[in-house]
Amino acid sequence: MSKQTIYVFGTRLQPEKILNLISIEELKKRYISMIFIDTTKLYHSIPQDFKMEKISDNIIEYYDIDKFDDLNKLFFQTDNCHSYAIIAGWILAEQQEIIKYLKSKKLHTITLNLLPVNKPSYSSLYYNYLKSFFSKPKYLPDSMIVEAAYKEKLLKSMGHKDIWPIHSHIYETNYTISRLSTNKSIVYIDQNFSEHPDFKWFSIKKESFSKYYQDVYKLLLRYSFKYKLPITIALHPTSDIDKYKKLFPKATLVKGKTFKLINEAKVVFGHYSGALEFGILLNKPMLTFKIPKYLGAKINYNQEVFNRKTRINNISVFSTKLRLPNMMNQKKRSQYIHRYIKSKNSPKASFADIFFTKLNETIDD
Repeated sequence: MSKQTIYVFGTRLQPEKILNLISIEELKKRYISMIFIDTTKLYHSIPQDFKMEKISDNIIEYYDIDKFDDLNKLFFQTDNCHSYAIIAGWILAEQQEIIKYLKSKKLHTITLNLLPVNKPSYSSLYYNYLKSFFSKPKYLPDSMIVEAAYKEKLLKSMGHKDIWPIHSHIYETNYTISRLSTNKSIVYIDQNFSEHPDFKWFSIKKESFSKYYQDVYKLLLRYSFKYKLPITIALHPTSDIDKYKKLFPKATLVKGKTFKLINEAKVVFGHYSGALEFGILLNKPMLTFKIPKYLGAKINYNQEVFNRKTRINNISVFSTKLRLPNMMNQKKRSQYIHRYIKSKNSPKASFADIFFTKLNETIDD
């Protein structure tokens, strides 16, 4: 197989997650050119106080575009017959516009829809199936990477045909790190509600979170005292550790080791973070803490969706019944993993290995 040019289209919301999943180092080894095209400004007006996530220094070439004319300049002298485009993100309307453009340039398009999204009910599959009889999407990607069964069925019902079932970034961590359960602490999964860039990005209305965090901390202290377990806060990557030292003064604060912390936990508390899926994979007892409505309807909705799908109990921060939760119902756990983390159709291999196998098959065709 001759070396090719690979373009990755994505926003700066979560670029490192995209690039780690597709294994940028392997892409660089196997292909002549690896180019990241940042489409953030193409679709979003960026709040002044929004902190963009750092783009990897390992990218061979990087382009920041805010109009399609910028792409015309980029592709003017490109041999597109030997080029492939990976379009990362989760907003299908945005992807349609890029796919339309790339098809006019004769590039093979592969969409990567692995970033967190609200998980729809299976009734939405039936709705999309009926809708597909009357309205087919005009511009479908040539191939589509999905992580689990619900999205595979959903996208097939919308007319997508060449679907590559792989797995989520959550499973990738579980696949590459060994398990060692020690049951030694209470772990609270932080979502950095007060400063998380997503909440600014999506303009979620927020009031002060400090009072809520105080109530969360008091509940954690009560559990700690009753069960003689230390408290560890698994900080969100965007959290300011100095601020959290004031919010949780007697807790151990750790950043960048969430899987390890959950692996060693006796019990896991949180809200609806994707990191709770580590707990599902590791079969840990879990509880979620109810989020007050004044913190935003979207936040409440996300938590409701997570609790409905997992059947994990959701308790008030003012609860006086301090019971340790049982492990998740095993049938419900298996269903959740299959539907939302790793389908039974995807091989037991690293994301990069599966990705390159499928890509090579596509190129050889």
